[in-house]
Amino acid sequence: MATAPLPAGQSLGMTTTSESGLDVVLGALTNWLEANWGPALPLRVSGERVFVTMYGVALLGIRVLLYALAIYVRREHLYAPGSVDESDTVRRSILPVVGVYGTAILIGLVLPAVAVGLYCAIAVFLVVPFGELRRLLFRRA
Repeated sequence: MATAPLPAGQSLGMTTTSESGLDVVLGALTNWLEANWGPALPLRVSGERVFVTMYGVALLGIRVLLYALAIYVRREHLYAPGSVDESDTVRRSILPVVGVYGTAILIGLVLPAVAVGLYCAIAVFLVVPFGELRRLLFRRA
């Protein structure tokens, strides 16, 4: 069953950014910031720097949301019995990781390649179980 098109000038009650004026306000704010603070900035922000910074913010957001999810699951006892290691390093490592992500994001504004290297180092640190690896290597020696 096909629906009839709306008469001209009638909408469904939804607003877009252009109808609400949000794009005008954000554009004016951006122009004001560029005019007043742009000349005082010691560096020009390139697309690469913006991308690396946004990538870091996305990684930080993912890490914080996964940490919050892990806390919720632990609090609600949703893990299978026997599958939770009480010496879980996720709970202890969130603050240093957030600090390193924050530092990498700030470094990404100046040196994007270094920030990408830090993001990779953080990923290796979070994935590789260094404690288990150390016990395995020193137990055999």
